[in-house]
Amino acid sequence: MKGPVNFLSPATGQIAMPSNRFFYRELGRRCPRKGEWYLSGAIVEAYQAPSDLSTEFMVVEKTRAARRVTIEVPA
Repeated sequence: MKGPVNFLSPATGQIAMPSNRFFYRELGRRCPRKGEWYLSGAIVEAYQAPSDLSTEFMVVEKTRAARRVTIEVPA
């Protein structure tokens, strides 16, 4: 299990929200099919393919949701 990363769907308008962060499992490097998630970007995020793509990416699937926790420590 790797991650967490933001999972951005075209339906969300590509806005990164804490509720969109998930750990993921790699399915392989290939051309994503419509609806599949793939990793891309200088700051890596997962995008949902709007249609079958003709470029290879690392195709992934969501596994577990990530929960952000803030911890304070003495200075």
